[in-house]
Amino acid sequence: MQKTLIAILSALSLIGLSCASATTDRTHANNPAGDDKALVDFSCDSCKDAVQVNRGSYTWREDSLVLEIEPGQSGQIRLTPGQDKWDCSDYAHIAVNMTNLTEQDAHIRCFVGNEGATDWGNSSIIEGRLIGGQRKDVKAFLYRTGALKENFESLTRFDGMSGLPGGFMTHWHTIDPADIRFIQVTVAPASESQKIAFKNARAARYILPKLLAEDPDAFFPFIDKFGQYAHDDWPGKTHNIEDLTKYRRKEQGDLEQHPAPASFNKYGGWKDGPKLEAKGHFRTEKIDGFWWLVDPKGRLFWSAGSNSVNPRGADTRITGREEYFADLPENKGNFEQFYSKTDAEKKGTVQFDFLGLNRYRKYGSNWTEHTRKLNHRRMRSWGLNTLAAWTEEQTYLMRKNPYTVIIHPWSDRITNRTPDPFDESFRANLRSVLENQSEITGSDPWCIGYFIDNEIEWLCPKDMLSQVLTSDRGLNAKKVLVEDLRKKHGTIEKLNEAWAAEFSSFQAILENSEPIDIAKASEDASAFYEKLLETYYRICKEEMQRTVPDKLYLGSRFHKHNDYILAAADKYCDVVSYNPYYFCMEHFSLPSVDKPIMSTEFHFGALDRGMLSTGLKGASDQEDRAYLLKRYMTTAQENPNIVGAHWFTFNSQATTGRGDGENYQIGLVDICDTPYPETIETLRKVGSSMYQRRMKAAKENRQ
Repeated sequence: MQKTLIAILSALSLIGLSCASATTDRTHANNPAGDDKALVDFSCDSCKDAVQVNRGSYTWREDSLVLEIEPGQSGQIRLTPGQDKWDCSDYAHIAVNMTNLTEQDAHIRCFVGNEGATDWGNSSIIEGRLIGGQRKDVKAFLYRTGALKENFESLTRFDGMSGLPGGFMTHWHTIDPADIRFIQVTVAPASESQKIAFKNARAARYILPKLLAEDPDAFFPFIDKFGQYAHDDWPGKTHNIEDLTKYRRKEQGDLEQHPAPASFNKYGGWKDGPKLEAKGHFRTEKIDGFWWLVDPKGRLFWSAGSNSVNPRGADTRITGREEYFADLPENKGNFEQFYSKTDAEKKGTVQFDFLGLNRYRKYGSNWTEHTRKLNHRRMRSWGLNTLAAWTEEQTYLMRKNPYTVIIHPWSDRITNRTPDPFDESFRANLRSVLENQSEITGSDPWCIGYFIDNEIEWLCPKDMLSQVLTSDRGLNAKKVLVEDLRKKHGTIEKLNEAWAAEFSSFQAILENSEPIDIAKASEDASAFYEKLLETYYRICKEEMQRTVPDKLYLGSRFHKHNDYILAAADKYCDVVSYNPYYFCMEHFSLPSVDKPIMSTEFHFGALDRGMLSTGLKGASDQEDRAYLLKRYMTTAQENPNIVGAHWFTFNSQATTGRGDGENYQIGLVDICDTPYPETIETLRKVGSSMYQRRMKAAKENRQ
């Protein structure tokens, strides 16, 4: 059977593509239809010099290169331009067309780069699955800086959106699309031999939709009455009010057929697993080298959750962008509730909530309460058991799923995202917030614990020293720093000698606001940095113990770390929270941390369901989105240190972007409150077996 399959697949022919020069002219002036641009055509003899096989053996066929990989080994090819670079400025992504010539699935990693590319910059990286027998384009998205929008006059009409119609996406991890130096495809090891046929590599999806390129005025409005992209269609799109009713009934039947996993107890803990001491609240325990949460009944608990499980939360700006929207309801009567303004005096920018409007259309005047009850039911049906950060109080206090609370105590700031823990107001405000929480959630067994702050900008020792040295003299952190320098060095002369500086006095340092050369201040920078972190996490822990002693201190959800941050978090946090936007958690660890770790944000998104940006981790399509979700969750559940993973985020973001422009395809439900079926099916499969999976991994670890 396999030989027959291979013969059939090998007989498939390519759409004709010619080898393209690396320096072809920009196409948007003469090619508004946006034909793909060939980079490497494996049926073209002259392109063979562009191909380097790094791992595995290979054979050339008439229309393809077939990479053969031995069991347990990886395969890799690298493609390079005939000249210095490929200019792909006019395209949204690089597509590598390949066929799996075996019956087993293959895991693919595509890495596209500029000169000096790394995993964290000057590159585009995507991973996905090539199902046995499948022919498919694997797409590496060309995320770029916002300034490049100016190269396309039509795109300048879009404002406040990370992703634009056509595939122009801004991102923190960017690549220069005009300077592509290589495309590298890696096939992960498998238990059996693998054969992958490579057909071509192309720059694909012209950056301007055809209508926008040909007649920009006719393109607007591009958002329909439901808040969806108007110029495309896709499975599950809502076309009329009747569709909302149809999808509501369909989901109701689906939920009735899929109750909560049989392995879940009241709290979502492992009902039939080991029974530990029941303490009436959540705690942590390490068993045979694996960290676990333990629920109030003493059952093992792994936190599978979603952030922001709210009835609302997809507001988008209308002011200054009125031409984007078709058929907005008038701001009066029942529709007034979906309009808001950005300042307390209600004189600011007008925003509109399409998701809320669609839920009102689906569920009636009591839509907020209906949505809260429905979301709880959805969570359990989908194999989830945790309402994660930014879930509204009204939802989590229904006490149908465990929850976490995130708090943000105010204090003077070192940077906009860095609290000053030396400021007396930091402890006072933290205590006040926690005392308020103590009355609401402090004795609630459904409450797992508290995050304090989010993605703090801790910088690095020298950058933090420089930031404090140039700050206002009234900053408490600066006063502490100067006093520590005085105690250590004794005299300003000794400090000047150590730093190769020329300060007139310690008071002059306190009053300074100009940049200072701190090249020789590494030792002092490290000492102050360590004290800063120690003070912050110690105060947080002390106030947690004082006000809510039964709740877990879940850390600060950092997204960058170094040894100093990890040491302080390990010392004071009950659970170290981290936002790891990775493809896989199999080998993830935080060096030197011997505490349970919680992944508190991750997601994957694609462009095949009407949204305009993938989010922080892209997928080629919905099938790959679901596959990557499964891979992330299962590897997290098999990781000894990880006690939970929380998807970001439950609701769809607005097609035209939230306040900071994010308009990612990262919801579990779309803007019409319709669940993404591939994602939900995967969550159910993963959730129904997560406890057995983790225990199996723990047993294998013991052997």
